[in-house]
Amino acid sequence: MVALPPQCQNLKEQVELLLQLLQQEPTLRSHDITPVQTSLDKAISPKFEIVFAGAFSAGKSMLINALLERELLYSAEGHT
Repeated sequence: MVALPPQCQNLKEQVELLLQLLQQEPTLRSHDITPVQTSLDKAISPKFEIVFAGAFSAGKSMLINALLERELLYSAEGHT
């Protein structure tokens, strides 16, 4: 596992502090900060999603196999 940079060590606490500050701001109290909270929660989540999109036979499977350094996905010319 890769060590986090020092500024990211307490990222969860920093995000929670930001959310508290947002709720304290008078001009933002009446606004729904749920989307902000959701985005920040996703940003610090240990899980993430990667999407590969492209036309047929564009090389998506080959790219994924190359990134993973193994033949996980079937790839061939034409529709697979």
